[in-house]
Amino acid sequence: MSQSVIDTSGKKRSFIDRLAFNYFIKMVKEQSGNAEDEFHILNENEVKSIRQIRNWALGWSIALGVLGVLVLYIPYHLWQKTLFPETTLHLPWVGTQNLPIIFTVYSTILVVIELYYLTIVNLQAVHKMAKVCGFPQKDDPDYEKHLEGLYSIGMERESKEMQKYGINPLAGINKYYLMLVVILNRLKGTITNLLIKLIFKRLLGRIVLRVYIDLLGMPVYAFWNALAAHKVLREAKVRIMAPNLINQLTNNLYEDLSNDEEFKDFLYDALQLIAVVKRTFHHNHYLLVEKLITKFDIPIKEEQAEMLKKDALLEKVKGINGEAREGIAKLCIFGMMIDGSLSKKERELLDELQNLGLIEYDWQTLKKWEQSFVNGQGLDEFFGQKLLKQ
Repeated sequence: MSQSVIDTSGKKRSFIDRLAFNYFIKMVKEQSGNAEDEFHILNENEVKSIRQIRNWALGWSIALGVLGVLVLYIPYHLWQKTLFPETTLHLPWVGTQNLPIIFTVYSTILVVIELYYLTIVNLQAVHKMAKVCGFPQKDDPDYEKHLEGLYSIGMERESKEMQKYGINPLAGINKYYLMLVVILNRLKGTITNLLIKLIFKRLLGRIVLRVYIDLLGMPVYAFWNALAAHKVLREAKVRIMAPNLINQLTNNLYEDLSNDEEFKDFLYDALQLIAVVKRTFHHNHYLLVEKLITKFDIPIKEEQAEMLKKDALLEKVKGINGEAREGIAKLCIFGMMIDGSLSKKERELLDELQNLGLIEYDWQTLKKWEQSFVNGQGLDEFFGQKLLKQ
């Protein structure tokens, strides 16, 4: 069964989302670029340009974090009684309370404005980086998918299209734990700011004016803004580097294993295993899943119950032929590198595979391949390496 192409242009979007997406597409149309070489290879000029884009984005992110705190607290401490008088309300069970409603509304408006400008900075930075690399080309059959992927980076969103193929990276995770992680991630700046203020109030509360305690938020929000911008830019580079390499792996596997039924039978479960180990909805994993499932004409498993557990997968892979196991090993290593991040959990799985005699790898070599990919130097050494014990 062949798989349908995802039409990103038909997505339902909110009003704000449509404005942001149209803004991004307008930039793409007005300032399209051409690559000097392959997308996954960065030359000296491209590296220099990307570094300049990074400095520009980090500078604006830091400035917006500092400016947001100044505009919030300077007027408050200079004209608190005039501009931000407390509102007296009679509340049931609580009684009469003086609440800073005006200041809360004012701070909320400032947060919205700051997020708006941070989003513009992200979208412009992602576009500038894509332009430097000449990505994507209009004649690319996946042009719309790549645009949607770049846009989702600028908006700091996960690409959940993988679920269209029945692959769920979050399979088995407690939904309440997942909700807690999301909330903490969203509020990390606010929580850090409150903790720092609490510490300084405890240590210096009697000798330092409150205005200085409040202004401690400047380096806190500047740091989190800069960190977010850094992650956006790194993610943009990783997504630009990946598509050609995904096509190369897919074509190599198809050339060697297109008629190998054992490999094809195991392929879907291997993709699910990679996704569960990574625990993220990553656009590169989605492209990898789509390319392989389409190329090998693999039926989609609709029910999670159809998917084998890790122990059953490892037992199953022991019984397949050597060429198929080499292909699975290649796929697993590649799938773990293609998001530009190798974790301790992935190392533990690879160590387990090595102890079972299913692969042979060196962690430092793997990290070197990962850095080669992220830095735009390609994966030629990886593609030429045998991963099975001889």
